[in-house]
Amino acid sequence: MRNEIKVDINHLQYIRCPTCKKKIFVSVFEIKYLPAIISPNNKSGLIKIPTNVCHYCGAVSTDEILIKYNQNNGDKKQSLPDEK
Repeated sequence: MRNEIKVDINHLQYIRCPTCKKKIFVSVFEIKYLPAIISPNNKSGLIKIPTNVCHYCGAVSTDEILIKYNQNNGDKKQSLPDEK
């Protein structure tokens, strides 16, 4: 039996765009071409890399960029009650 932690999302911090500080994003993919000559199965293909685009300003940010920015500049009003 697993212990599941219940989290009230109303207490979680919003992620904001590092450029315009808005909080609405669209999930998109960057696509890279994999040539057959370097492919493990000798077939060319496409590699999809998930990323995020700010709905307002169009800034492109990976999850890692958004997490790092928001850890340093987060919306303090939305932080968990036991955070300082």
